[in-house]
Amino acid sequence: MHHRNIGRDMLIISTGPLGSAIFSILLIFIVSWNFPPEILGALAILELVALLFTMAFALGLDQAYAREYSAAQDKLVLFASAMRVPVASAAAAAIALAGIFSIVGFRPLPAAGDIGTFVALGYGVGALIIRMLSITLRMKGVPYEFAASQIAQRAATVVVLTLFLLLSTDRSLLAVMTCYLAGTLISVSLHLFFCRAEASYAVVSRADRPLFRSLLKFGIPAATAAILYALLSSADRISLAALGNNRDLGIYAVALSIAGSVNIFT
Repeated sequence: MHHRNIGRDMLIISTGPLGSAIFSILLIFIVSWNFPPEILGALAILELVALLFTMAFALGLDQAYAREYSAAQDKLVLFASAMRVPVASAAAAAIALAGIFSIVGFRPLPAAGDIGTFVALGYGVGALIIRMLSITLRMKGVPYEFAASQIAQRAATVVVLTLFLLLSTDRSLLAVMTCYLAGTLISVSLHLFFCRAEASYAVVSRADRPLFRSLLKFGIPAATAAILYALLSSADRISLAALGNNRDLGIYAVALSIAGSVNIFT
């Protein structure tokens, strides 16, 4: 019975990334069918910025958390020590960057305007929260919640974007970015619901500074390696964004996303 339960849990867990891949492919087709390649290129930049934002502010503490989870006597203290600083620092940095960009007139995504900057930074913070909480769900060994959380972001984005396309004729970059942000916020809410005990404890408890420093010693080298790997693996898209144009980047990003999603099935 025990082995059958393990097999069942593995099967349930595997439906998470599989379902996410299915909805990712569906999302790619919906976006590419309804929006021009230039907007697809801008969305590729948005995803890349969110990835680097997550890697930078996670500080490797997600990996340190997973490393220490089994041996930790108090899982709630470990969660609070690993998760609080990345999320708080990312939120503070997003607010500061939004203000600075507004003052100097810098727009990371010019086609989306000033509001697009806030949407992009909010998307990055949401992606970070999802990453940190998904690690918690994986380590807790709750297969149904983990699978549902994996599917949630892309599925919610597909639903929000489909409803928007049915109800509106707006096909601007800001519109699709807002749909992406809405899907991410729905996913964040679901993650927080599944991790409500851990999140509540992290909000009201005091920090365990020695534990945090211990996690940071492992996390910083891991974060540095992760950022370098992300830059290396994204060199093709960065080169297209810098030397080409958003149209070429959009076409390339669609092909790359389909290949990545199909690879999960393999």
